[in-house]
Amino acid sequence: MPVTNFANLPALAQHLRRELEQKKFILLYAYNGTGKTRLSVAFKDLGKSGDARDTLYFNAFTEDLFHWDNDLQNDRERVLKINQDSRFFAGLGELEMDNRIRPLLSRYADFDFRIDTTEWEVSFSREVEINGTRTVVDNIKISRGEKNIFIWCFFLAIMEFVAAIIRCTSRWT
Repeated sequence: MPVTNFANLPALAQHLRRELEQKKFILLYAYNGTGKTRLSVAFKDLGKSGDARDTLYFNAFTEDLFHWDNDLQNDRERVLKINQDSRFFAGLGELEMDNRIRPLLSRYADFDFRIDTTEWEVSFSREVEINGTRTVVDNIKISRGEKNIFIWCFFLAIMEFVAAIIRCTSRWT
């Protein structure tokens, strides 16, 4: 396959948009620091039309929509805060995301979670065995890797939901 050079990231993003007119999807892989996040932003910007967007993407900005509140004062209630100002979470309460995320997450992790859409936070728990008795430990701090897996499964659940809507819509048009 011939190598193509592009003047800048917007030119590459425009090229990828043209390619998607012929293809269902494009998978990009690149090493850290090569500009994947900047490319996804340029691609997204080309898809803006007023208030409408045509791009759903996972990158460093997606991960930054979540951050820890470690309850440093009381050291008891550790929660992952959700950025409620992001349109990414529009309709979160009505979509029953817990039930959409849980089957995906259970493939990779052994902890459970609860999404509180009033406080915009996620709390985690894990079932453990203590002296032969199984018990649930609430408000645990999951590892950075587990947090990344949770966020990835959150994103996958949204992708599955969007794909289901597209399938239903395409059947009726």
